[in-house]
Amino acid sequence: MSTRMKGHVVLVGAILAGLLGTGALSRAQTTDAAALALESAIQKQLVEGDLNLAITRYGAILDRYGNQRHVAAQALWRLARAQDQLGLPDARQSYERLLREHSDNAALAKAAQLRLTTLMEDEDWIAADLSGTAPVADSWSWPAGAASSQGGNVGQFVIVSDLTLHNPATGQSRRLTDGVRATAYPVLSPTGRSVAYASWSGDLRENIARVAGGQGPGRAAELRIVGIDGTGDRLVTRSPGTGWLRPFAWSPDGRQILTVFERRTGNRQIALVSAEDGAILPLKSLLWLSARDMSFSSDGRFIAYQVSSPVRSRLDLFLLPIEPDIGAERRYSVTLGSQRGAPLTDTDLAIHVLNRLGFGPRIGDIERVKAMGVDAYIAQQLMPERIADPVVDAKLAGFVGLEMDIPQLLEKAGPPVAIAGRRRATIFERPAMAAEAATARTAANGAARTSGDPMVVRAADRPLDTEIHTARMIRAVHSQRQLNEVMVDFWMNHFNVNLGDHQLAPHFEERAIRPYALGKFEDMLRAVARSPQMLSYLDNWRSSAPADVVRQRLEASKTTASVDERLRVLERAPFFEGNKGLNENFARELLELHTMGVDGGYTQQDVIAAAKVLTGWTISSHGLVNGREEDGVFAFDPLMHVDGDKVVLGQTIKSGGVEEGEALLKMLARHPSTARYVSTKLARRFIADDPPRAVIEEAGQTFLRTDGDIREVVRTIFMSPQFRSREAVQAKIKKPFELVASALRAVDAAFEDLQAYGDLLTGNQAPVGRMGEKLYNHEAPDGNPDVGPAWMNSNALLLRLDFANRLAADKVPGIKSNLSSAQTLLTQLGLPKPTPLQIEHTRSMMQAADAAASPAMGGQQNMMMGGAPAGAGTKPQVDSLAVTVAAMLGSPQFQKR
Repeated sequence: MSTRMKGHVVLVGAILAGLLGTGALSRAQTTDAAALALESAIQKQLVEGDLNLAITRYGAILDRYGNQRHVAAQALWRLARAQDQLGLPDARQSYERLLREHSDNAALAKAAQLRLTTLMEDEDWIAADLSGTAPVADSWSWPAGAASSQGGNVGQFVIVSDLTLHNPATGQSRRLTDGVRATAYPVLSPTGRSVAYASWSGDLRENIARVAGGQGPGRAAELRIVGIDGTGDRLVTRSPGTGWLRPFAWSPDGRQILTVFERRTGNRQIALVSAEDGAILPLKSLLWLSARDMSFSSDGRFIAYQVSSPVRSRLDLFLLPIEPDIGAERRYSVTLGSQRGAPLTDTDLAIHVLNRLGFGPRIGDIERVKAMGVDAYIAQQLMPERIADPVVDAKLAGFVGLEMDIPQLLEKAGPPVAIAGRRRATIFERPAMAAEAATARTAANGAARTSGDPMVVRAADRPLDTEIHTARMIRAVHSQRQLNEVMVDFWMNHFNVNLGDHQLAPHFEERAIRPYALGKFEDMLRAVARSPQMLSYLDNWRSSAPADVVRQRLEASKTTASVDERLRVLERAPFFEGNKGLNENFARELLELHTMGVDGGYTQQDVIAAAKVLTGWTISSHGLVNGREEDGVFAFDPLMHVDGDKVVLGQTIKSGGVEEGEALLKMLARHPSTARYVSTKLARRFIADDPPRAVIEEAGQTFLRTDGDIREVVRTIFMSPQFRSREAVQAKIKKPFELVASALRAVDAAFEDLQAYGDLLTGNQAPVGRMGEKLYNHEAPDGNPDVGPAWMNSNALLLRLDFANRLAADKVPGIKSNLSSAQTLLTQLGLPKPTPLQIEHTRSMMQAADAAASPAMGGQQNMMMGGAPAGAGTKPQVDSLAVTVAAMLGSPQFQKR
């Protein structure tokens, strides 16, 4: 929403509030005020996407201006539509009220009647869907206003809804254009050079008059394009019959813009608009179609979009082919909430346990768990140190980096660092130092340096950069210690550190997380807090007493320190000179994310006190090869520590040294809020996105009773009736990492080499990363989310289906699938056999992907390889069993665990 439009809305609201306060409105004034209020509410709904506030305003208009029939009818209609978009049952009552009270408004009454009919049909469909016998239905569209504007990223810039280009690094902003009245929904082109956006024009008073007369807003909705440099702003299309439009995405080739049009007839239309001449290619049109969150497939031949549902626990996604010969549209419903049904059978429970305690079953696992008993299998998984893991041991035998401690990692894997470069870097200096390190990596293997500064040359036997990524995937796919791998994934997100390709990434996982994944929470918390990666990531290694205090200590130390101690101080002189004092980052996340939770009962004063306790917990690289100070080992520096007693959570921590931090960690690890917070997250991981309160309370009591024994806490969860209930089965959506690992296990994947494992996680085309999950590289300290809606959207759906298709067709490099074994296992899992329509749709997608790839091969080369001449139009043949397995892997049921 533009600044100018916001000003209008604020002004309208202020005027209306003032008028209402006087209680002295004339009839004309009342009409004008009602129209103004309605216009303001519509803006909230359509422009800002604030449906809850819009609903409140429509209700207030109906209460205040119910006698203004034109305004009341429009307000009631808009109220029903907003409620409908949010999936509120009140929508039906609002439509019925509109029919009762405003039957004289023929257009709105007809639209309400049509919508009521659709709702009743969908309610029948939903009931059938939940019982597992859902029929094919055409009535699936939902009305909706435009959602909140989403900015597009341009490198380090962000484009906001009023076409302001903002640079977060510098704080500078500039408008791309001022030539239109209002703007929304900027969408960046694939080249990053152009932005498509919606705009509208027209006089505000005229719009108010039209609304008051029952005609709807009179603005002219337009689709426009402007260059990222602010030049070339131009109209693409404007339609007099269009009440609203919204661009969603550019086609991969940048020639078309995927747009939804709202026609004044009530129809909503999905269409492709030519970026060159504005030509419109309609793809789908239905009454009140609410297509949201739209994306193109990578080959540009399919569109995926989402629609809202009156059942909040269900997510409906649709695949719409752009070319009719590719196949028919497909509905793809993923139930995020609980299910209803008969009690679990032994097979059901075995599958459920394999899906929750691990990354899904392999062929033979279900029979094995049933034979030994579910309780015995759980007990076995809770003691991973007693489980032999020969396959993983053999595959990881050459991964020397996993066994190295920090000094070895820095010497063997670290980038060569000049002695002069071993100094403490501020967060502002880090990008420049990273660039310097990249240059050093290149130069170290070339000619000797001429600067005279000693440089350590990269070790010939250094570990591979992707060892930790490769090892994680190997363990997920092959390990017999499945629960331990799930717990490592859980704790790596709980104690998230943005490791990226950092040479010390193996140390954090192998030393701070893995040994304690099913151990004592306090031990893991201490290991994490002492980890150089965590201290560096959250800046605690720079947190210090005030600069003047540190300066006085330095002066005093000159007379008492040994020669070696004085040399160490001199090495760190640049840091002390740039001392910024206390840094609260680590202390805040320690309380909010690692232990007590955001609602755990701590205050800002507790954060400050905890930060003071942890001053001096820093990093030392003294004597280490290839190590800047931020890459060293844990050290406590009394020069940096804030002296004196501190009060945290009402408890006094006596003044001391490193012992203060140890006391703080012990107190936090055993706090009731920590027990509740950690138990909630574990119950969310193993039972449902909204975990049962009874399980949280019982697990929390176990946590407190056992001093944070993680093994016993998860045992409590596994033994609970809620974990073994029908409602918990398939109530969780697999994260991308979980989906890829479970699919590989299901198809009994054979890997040509170790690199094939790592390629699933690293690189621009890595499936897990493309689906949105950043292992070792999640930027925020909260880690990857563990709730279904975070991972299911139109783009994610396309990528998930693409991976299923490629895996079944042996198109994932270095991986071969056992299709016969896969079909047997997937049938065991209860996945329904794909219908002929689903088979044909999957086949069409696989053929389209092949056809999209074939133009890269010239016509003559194609002929030489036995293919059809270029342009012959023949469809690539796809193995029928591969199509069946791909359809089952891409089914909604397989996306759940």
